[in-house]
Amino acid sequence: VMPLSALFILPFFSFYDKTPAVWALLLALAVLPTYLAHLLYQTGLGHLSATRAALLASLEVLVALLTAALLGERFT
Repeated sequence: VMPLSALFILPFFSFYDKTPAVWALLLALAVLPTYLAHLLYQTGLGHLSATRAALLASLEVLVALLTAALLGERFT
């Protein structure tokens, strides 16, 4: 799904020269919160029943809301 999404975003993206530090940060963003999160999620699904997985997935929104509130985010 992500490569297909990237194709749809491509026309709206402008390319420019990036420093090695920026490339390292982009790689870290690609690997840690994206690939690693999906890998752990898929691994966890193999160890849970469908009911528990659905309940945990629905709690994701609540956890995000509480985390944002704890970090001082304002909903405008």
